[in-house]
Amino acid sequence: MIKNNTAIMLIRNGIKSNNTSPLFVLLAICFTVIVVTAAGCNRIRQKDNTDGSLLLIRDSQIDRLLHIDSLIEPGSLKFTLLENRRDSAFIGDLDFRFASDDALIFFNKRLNILVIFSYDGKLKKELDLNQLIGFDFKIADIRNNPYSSRIEILDMKNTLYTFSANGDFLGTEEQFKTYPHSLFYPLSDSTYVLYNNFTTNAGKTDPCRFYVLKHFNKTRSWWPLDTSLVIVLPVNNRQFYQSSGELRFFDPLFPVIYTVSDTGLTPKYRLKYQQFNLTTKNALDVRSIIKETKFHPVPAMNYFIESDKYCIMEYILAQHRYSSVCDKATGKSLGVSYFGLGLSNLGVTLYNPLFAKDSKNFLTVLYGEEIIRNKEKHSGFKALEGLKNYDKVLVSFRFK
Repeated sequence: MIKNNTAIMLIRNGIKSNNTSPLFVLLAICFTVIVVTAAGCNRIRQKDNTDGSLLLIRDSQIDRLLHIDSLIEPGSLKFTLLENRRDSAFIGDLDFRFASDDALIFFNKRLNILVIFSYDGKLKKELDLNQLIGFDFKIADIRNNPYSSRIEILDMKNTLYTFSANGDFLGTEEQFKTYPHSLFYPLSDSTYVLYNNFTTNAGKTDPCRFYVLKHFNKTRSWWPLDTSLVIVLPVNNRQFYQSSGELRFFDPLFPVIYTVSDTGLTPKYRLKYQQFNLTTKNALDVRSIIKETKFHPVPAMNYFIESDKYCIMEYILAQHRYSSVCDKATGKSLGVSYFGLGLSNLGVTLYNPLFAKDSKNFLTVLYGEEIIRNKEKHSGFKALEGLKNYDKVLVSFRFK
């Protein structure tokens, strides 16, 4: 396509050659309008690109820490001690799973105990799932249902257990057993999307990686694959997340972040790493990607979350974790680090942040040991009296 400046050069050359007839000027103006209109149409096509926006992860230089001090909104950084009634082993095993509107949900996988804290750090309730469900219970996935404010837990036998936001047991649903899956996420109060990380669907004529269950009946299935190529891919509960009222999903080895609806998957972002990439162009080409990953390592996404302006991610390559922040406006990363996100003025490192979409806060947890070591660097640290090394401290902050 001829660019706008070509039309301008034609006009200038016409004037320089004294060819200034009204007809020439009219033709030149018309040509310019056509070019500008075509360029405008091209911009629209780019905006509606079904491949998703490109994010370039510039990993040619990798820092020890990626410092995010300048990205944080002044005055938004807050530290809250989580109430501790247990020993160091119990606290150390607590994994921060999600944040609801009014609670922080942690899970002790070793003991099958769900722990609910309020945002001010007070312990609200402990749920011993061995006592409530049975000692053979093994958790597959746990979610907050934002449409009903319920806590929903899926076990390895694909039974769904439902609790109120306060931890009261409400009941079970066994219809999930019909469709093999590893993760789930609510699409509405009565609709769920189920994800199958290449578990073989024995006896099924339509093996799929995604199902939609509406009122616990299958309504759609997506992304079919040939089961002769089935392998088990990495799976973690961070593969689903919410952003701007939309549900997002990524498959660890596929360099695409999707928007999920009950009609299918739509690419939102397509990731390109500066050093390590799949050469397969189509992320839905399952066969090519599986074949390709056998020959060289590729980044496996561990988590990906968004604020209004930035995307924060962690990926794993050759058993090493790398953190990065991308600017949505430019589509480029601000840097890549080995050891997570750092607050240089406080001397602390932030790992695995979660995003509480309603409050627009990022949330993560630090051990008391790291706070004690840097106690003189922040007034908020000094307010945490009686802090023990194994205590957990909630960190909350907003990006500009």
